[in-house]
Amino acid sequence: MKTSQKSLLLVLPLLFLFLSLSSCESCENQDPQDDDTSQNDDDGQNTDDEPDYEGAPDNIISLEQAKSIYDSYTERRIGLIQQTESPNDDGSPFNPSRYGEWDFETIKHWIAYVKQEAEDVEVEVSGMRFYFANYPDNSNGDLERHNTIFLLPTTNINGQDQGFLTQTNENGQKELVLIADILEGFGKGQQLQSSPTGMNTNKNGGHPKMLMLPLTTVTPPTSSNVQQINSLILNEAHMIPPPNQATEFDN
Repeated sequence: MKTSQKSLLLVLPLLFLFLSLSSCESCENQDPQDDDTSQNDDDGQNTDDEPDYEGAPDNIISLEQAKSIYDSYTERRIGLIQQTESPNDDGSPFNPSRYGEWDFETIKHWIAYVKQEAEDVEVEVSGMRFYFANYPDNSNGDLERHNTIFLLPTTNINGQDQGFLTQTNENGQKELVLIADILEGFGKGQQLQSSPTGMNTNKNGGHPKMLMLPLTTVTPPTSSNVQQINSLILNEAHMIPPPNQATEFDN
């Protein structure tokens, strides 16, 4: 009996050492991805801000459709624009714009900027609007009278998507400003010289930080008040033309 006890006392430390070494080896051989919980949730779904890749969106059109609507614009609009606009100062024909272009990093930067500004005023971005516009006669010589586009984010207020900006108040806090409220009361082509008459921006289910602009406050474009507005409107694209340049669809 004593011999068995002595043998057991000798075996137990060896067994403990063996189990310890086996456990360490198991830890070293474990797949690092098994412990990577920062990128995925319990269901294996991506938890980053970027959406999961689910293939092409429903809004994708075919090359044939793109070519068809491009040619339709050429046939139905380009000639009318050239007839409406007088020739250039040097007598050369007026070449209507065909597209605007931003590099991909600029688009990503703008989206990140819009998302942060919306978060600062506690609203969600509901959409992006692409507005068609035209540079007036007093613009840069290469741009005047040419069409352009600008991008504007929207947020949902009382069931309606509305374009918005943000403004930093005197306390350094950002507040939501609806473009419709800023421009209310101004006629077409009239310069922005005063603030809106009020805010129709009660948000269902939430309380976004709202800027209530007084009726009589005068805010000309050069004033410090207007400079406090944080515009979210993207423009300044590389417009084609001028000069007249062919595109990949002009074949």
